Order: sequence, then C-alpha cells, then structure tokens
Amino acid sequence: SFVATTSHELRTPLNGLLGSLTLLSQTQLTARQERYLGMARTSGQALLDLINDVLDFSKVESGELTLESAPFSPTAIVDEVYSTFTASARRKSLDLRIEKQVPDTLVLVGDRNRLRQVLSNLVSNAVKFTRSGEVCIEASAQTPKGAGACNLRIDVKDTGPGIPSGRTEAIFEAFQQADETVARVHGGTGLGLSLSRRLMEEMGGALTVESEAGQGSRFCVQVTLPTSSERPVAAQTPELRFDDTGPLAGMRILLADDVEINRIVTGEVLQAQGCSVVCAENGREALTHATSQRFDAILMDVQMPEMDGVEATRRLRAHGADTPVLGLTANAFEEQRDAYLAAGMNGVVSKPVDWLQLTSALSTLVARSAAAGSEAAIGQTVPVAETPDIDRKALNALSALMPADRLRVVAMEAFDQVEQAIEALSTRHVTADAREVAHSMKGMCRNMGFTALGDLFERVELDPVEARSAKVLDALRSAKASAKQEFENWAAQ
Repeated sequence: SFVATTSHELRTPLNGLLGSLTLLSQTQLTARQERYLGMARTSGQALLDLINDVLDFSKVESGELTLESAPFSPTAIVDEVYSTFTASARRKSLDLRIEKQVPDTLVLVGDRNRLRQVLSNLVSNAVKFTRSGEVCIEASAQTPKGAGACNLRIDVKDTGPGIPSGRTEAIFEAFQQADETVARVHGGTGLGLSLSRRLMEEMGGALTVESEAGQGSRFCVQVTLPTSSERPVAAQTPELRFDDTGPLAGMRILLADDVEINRIVTGEVLQAQGCSVVCAENGREALTHATSQRFDAILMDVQMPEMDGVEATRRLRAHGADTPVLGLTANAFEEQRDAYLAAGMNGVVSKPVDWLQLTSALSTLVARSAAAGSEAAIGQTVPVAETPDIDRKALNALSALMPADRLRVVAMEAFDQVEQAIEALSTRHVTADAREVAHSMKGMCRNMGFTALGDLFERVELDPVEARSAKVLDALRSAKASAKQEFENWAAQ
C-alpha cells in the first residue's frame, strides 16, 4: 500500500514533466536547447526507470508479478541491448562486443521484455563499472532433439574491478553494493541485481556471477524456454505524429484531471492530433459534462477531489451512458486496475502517459464503440466481433509443453467446463455466484488460448446481472462452438 501510494505521488508530477518535454521537442530549438532538452528527458526517464524498478521489486515480493508468454527472438534481444549501450561504451573508449552461437531463426516462448530488462541491467552495470578494456555479451543455445525446449545462456563479462572475495552473493541482496564506496563513485540503489535475479527465478531460470577482485566479472543468465515455429512480431518504435490526419483527428474528448499541468499537457497533445478537448477538474464536473454533451471518448483520472474517477464512471454507467471511458492512473497494481474496469471503465493507461499508447487505446476504443453501436454499451451484450476465437500462439506454447493427445484431452475438458459454466449462469441468480463463475472461466479460457470466450466471460464478470440475458448466453454458446471448431482446425495442422 505504501509503495502504491508513493508511486502515485511520484508519477503524477513526472507525467507533467515528461509530457511537457515531449511538447517542447516539437518546437523550434537551438542546438544548445536541444542538448539541454535531451539531458532533461534522459534524467526524467532515469527517474521513471527507478520507480519502475521499485514497483517491480515490490510486485515480486508480494507475488503480484505477471509474466508474459509470447514468441520472441533471443538474438534480437541481444542486438537491441548491444545497440542501446554502444554509445555509452564508446564514450568511455570501451570495446563492446557480441559473440553469438545462437541461430537467428531460433524462436522461444516467454517474456521478452523481462529478459531484455535483465540483460540491459547487466550490460549497463558492466559499462558503468569498467574503466578500460572491454565488455562482451556471449549468447549460446542448446536445443536437445525432440525436446521442444531450448537451454538459453547469455553471459556478460567485463574487465572491470571485479567483486571482492565474499561479496559475490551480497550484491544480489536488495540495496547492497559490492563495496560501500561504490554508491559514492557511481551512484545507484543496489536494487538492479537483486531484481534481475528475482526476475530470472520467476522465469524458472537463474542469474549467477563469477568474479575476483581486479580480474573483472562474468554474469551468467540461464533459462530453459519452449521453442516455437511461429515468427515473432518485430518490435516497433513508431513515432508520435503531431498533425490532424491521424486516428484521433476530429474526435471530441472529455479530459478529467485535477492537476492543471496534466490537463494542459494532455490537452495540448490531443489538440495537436486534431481533437477538440473539454476539461474537467474533478469527477463531479466530468459527470455534468458527460451527461449533457456528446463526446467520442472520456479520459478519466482516477484520483480526484470531490468525486473520484471510479465513482464518476460508475454513476455515468448508471445513467445509461455508453461513451468509452479510458482511465488515467499512476497506480500500478492489477487489483486496482480490476476495480476500475469493474466500475465501467473500458481500459486503463498508466502515468506517466505513453502518448503512443494513449493514442492507440483511444482510437481502438472509439472504433469498437462505433462498430458495436448501442449493443456495445456497458451493461449490454457485447457480440463476438473481431476478437479471434483462439490464440494460436498460446496453443503453440502449450503444445511445446505437453504431448498433442494430452493437450486435446485438456482442451475438451475445458470446453465441457465452459458448457457447465454457461448452464450455471443461466440458473444462478445471485450476483456473487455469477461473478465467481465468470472469473474462473475467464482465466481458464485465456490460459487455454480461447480468446473470444475469455473476453465474453470478462464482460459477464464486470456486469454479472446481465449474465442472465439470452443474448449473452447465446453469445457464449456461439463463441464456444467457434473456439472448438478452430481448435480442431489448429490441431489438424
């Protein structure tokens, strides 16, 4: 609770800072001003990274960390990290090298961002502490024939000062450094290595070190992950366009935020993309605007005086309004976000705001609302539309972990449980019972890769009273039949 509250208080002004710098970067600047701007953005991002590290560590400690599972290229991660630290190594006249014994075609299934986070931390430390010589990233992989999994190993070795005898394990303790003078010379919290080891353990791997004082260090990441035949989606870094021809052009947006700087920054970002913006300082004012005017979408800050964004959204839905609501929050934990969605919000974006993410989320919500029309209102049936019936990536990952015949048995049992859940929803009239059934089915379906079913059960969980409608039950039965047919098609390939 303390970490979540502190995080909110830190992220709110940081949102205004980074947003202002984004707007400033779009103006005419001298070379000196651009250099100062770059320094400010780097410092702001460093502060955000620190906040994220603390939050990640607290999530691991409390068991709240969730890992992703998707195909990725390990060689691409190594190349990305190498590119990130090339300039900083060059500034110190260090030789940053890569030695790869991993096929470029190898695709693994796991959390690429967490693995990249760990590797970035190791290379960052190596470059920071090494005064002369080199830093080398060595990657190797062993894929036993027929195993369906790969043993990935990535070493980061340097010619730095090394670690004093007896301190190699202490550096993995939170807020510890190799020696007490390090923090004065190089700075840092001593949290990165502890977090990196915990992340690797969460992934079922390990992070170890070999080092001697004066002889440099070698940090070793090892993890076994399923292989995949799918091509991973290439990481994209699109740029935010400030013009009136983008996906938000012409939209009318209600922006509710009690912090004036946030209203100014977010409002100008939206206006620069062709939106018209009406601002509210609290939930009560937002509710007044939303019930008397038409908006394409509402950006609703969560924590506001007089009436917070959650209560304002809840009352808006009770009033019958179906305008898409996107929550803006500096809160970081999943249970908080679940509460916002349960109140009727259609999505949540974290502060400091990633403007590309905000643009994408807004355009997606408005497009879905327009396509679904009145049937897509909160509290009404959401038809199975463009959501895929099954997630083939998830099924491919499962097939790498169990024999095909066993996976088929599990899938058929899952479909039987879905049918039982639908029958239970049609007969249970207690809201808590319906919500419990929908919640358990939502998780099971998504774990099995039954995407459309998982989304429908989530809708039932958010509005269990509507679970008794014939339209919802028919949509669930239709989604189940489609998912079962798609599963059969996938299994036959």
